[in-house]
Amino acid sequence: MNDFEKLFEEYSDCIYRFCCNIADNLYEAEDLFQDTFLKAMEIEAKVMAAENKKSYLIGIAIKLEKNNRRKKARHKEIAPEARGFDRESDILEAVAMDEKSIEDSFIEKEQIVRVRENLQELAPSYKMIASLYYGESMPIKEIARIVKLPQGTVKSRLYKIRGMLRKGLED
Repeated sequence: MNDFEKLFEEYSDCIYRFCCNIADNLYEAEDLFQDTFLKAMEIEAKVMAAENKKSYLIGIAIKLEKNNRRKKARHKEIAPEARGFDRESDILEAVAMDEKSIEDSFIEKEQIVRVRENLQELAPSYKMIASLYYGESMPIKEIARIVKLPQGTVKSRLYKIRGMLRKGLED
């Protein structure tokens, strides 16, 4: 197993999760995931030389997602695209896999789906920060370095994100 294969094995799960959190739907998330590792293969020497390889890969994913959003803005689509994940199938699949009481499982999974839907409604810059902080458990300092913002800005955006999610759950 070469170094790049080891890198892929070690970071593929968290990069895939991150891509799912920032993309508009599962198909775009899978494309973004593949593009991220294709780009990483192209610049393998830089990735391997990076101090924090996970952050470097997330940075690649962020840049690719920004480029994808710019392309979408330029090519206004004729038909609206399906947003997010299929809510009903997510709930049913999660309930089927869980052994808690059906009512408890359903309520818990419904809340998870509502949080996921609310995250999908956030602006892309907020979605990335939320995904890095809550999904990848990254420290604020590292997030600030990746998204190239001051730490105070990251903290204030996290505060706003919590408020938006709280408001979305109260509705």
